[in-house]
Amino acid sequence: MNIYYVMQLSPRVISRIFLAWMAIIYTIFIIILSNTSDKYKKFYRLGPHEDLIILGIQVNTLPKYWFLVTYSFINSIFRTILHSYIRPWILNNIQNEKKDKPQVDHKLAYELITVSTIYEWSDWLLYMNILLSQIDMMIVEIIAELGISYCTTYYYYSARLSHLTPQKYLSET
Repeated sequence: MNIYYVMQLSPRVISRIFLAWMAIIYTIFIIILSNTSDKYKKFYRLGPHEDLIILGIQVNTLPKYWFLVTYSFINSIFRTILHSYIRPWILNNIQNEKKDKPQVDHKLAYELITVSTIYEWSDWLLYMNILLSQIDMMIVEIIAELGISYCTTYYYYSARLSHLTPQKYLSET
């Protein structure tokens, strides 16, 4: 039997493997955390406090905290749009040599590559600082990314069901 044939897993099986892995890791993590001293649990607090510092800025008031939450939510939407729309467009229309593709304006190609690269690095710096500050920031990021990912999936799924290209779908809805 061909090993490559055996190794092919359906997306549903792969998804379930990921779910099982996350359940195992989170269970182990919760067990370890429950046996850890309170002095090491600063990351697991919610809301503003004296130890919440992002890029050297102390987030110890509600206005600063809500600004951070709002920024994280909106920026997560932008990040998901970049990963769901712009990067695939660059890959399919600029970097894919095998596909018959429409002529792309070279200025637009360089603009999209430049903007996405600068955004990704700037976002990475802020993202790491925010995510590593405390757990509620991660929750905000997950909620925002799931929301925009569901919208994107619905958009493409609806376009496919209606047998229209996304451009035709948008013009008819």
